[in-house]
Amino acid sequence: MATSIRMAGALIGAVVLPLATVPQSSAAAPVKSGATGAGAAGATVFSCRTASGKLLRISRSGETFRYSYAKAGAQPDLAFTVPRSAVSIRDGSEDIGSGSWWMTHEVTLRFNGASYTGWWSFNRASEEEAGGIRVAKGGRVLAETPCQLPVEINLPAD
Repeated sequence: MATSIRMAGALIGAVVLPLATVPQSSAAAPVKSGATGAGAAGATVFSCRTASGKLLRISRSGETFRYSYAKAGAQPDLAFTVPRSAVSIRDGSEDIGSGSWWMTHEVTLRFNGASYTGWWSFNRASEEEAGGIRVAKGGRVLAETPCQLPVEINLPAD
C-alpha cells in the first residue's frame, strides 16, 4: 500500500532544482523517450513545480523509478531511470511518536554519483508545509530548490 498525503482536500508533495549544478557524465546518459515534459508513464511518487514553472516528477513503473525535470510540453532538461535498489524512501509518519512536530517524507534516487531527494514536510502544530528537491554529491549539497505548493507525494510501501 502506498502512502498518500492530502491537506485541505489537495494532494501534496514534490520538488525541483536548477540543473546547472547537476552532475552529468557520458557514462550515464539521460533517458531518451518519446514522452515530452515530466509527464512520462508510470505512477507518480513525487511531483511539484518550481517558481520558474518547471515540473519535477519522480515516477515508478514496476521496479524502475524515473526522474524527470522539464518545462511543460518540452523535452526534459534532465531525465534518468534507476532500479529500485538505487532508491530510498523515508516515510515521515515514523516521526509522529518521537515528539517532533515536523513530519517529513522523502524519496531519494541515486544516479551518476549524486543523490536526488524530493521531500515534503508538514508541521502538525502550525499546519505549515514545505517541499523541495535537493541534489547532493559526496556529502555536499549542490542544489536546493523549493517547490511551489501543492506538492504531490505518494510513497510506495516497498
